Amino acid sequence: MTQQINSCRCGTTWTGLARAHCGACHRTFNTAGLFDAHRRDGACRDPASVWHGGGYLRQVDGIWSGPAMPERAQAAKRGRVTEAVAAHAPEPE
Repeated sequence: MTQQINSCRCGTTWTGLARAHCGACHRTFNTAGLFDAHRRDGACRDPASVWHGGGYLRQVDGIWSGPAMPERAQAAKRGRVTEAVAAHAPEPE
């Protein structure tokens, strides 16, 4: 399956149907929600200053994305026991 390639008059190209490109500041966002978060009162905000979903937006391969997941949250998502939980676990008999 071929991905649709989108482009803007500014020369930026991107793939992915969920991505959103701002015609005013010409930055590309991973989701429409991130695009909306960077717009306030009809003006663009610097994406690096936008707090969304528990952290600041970050740029990955030219696309503005949500914050990186903290290491503790990544471990919990993978089902690993955190040090705090392990410290309070009873000793095996």
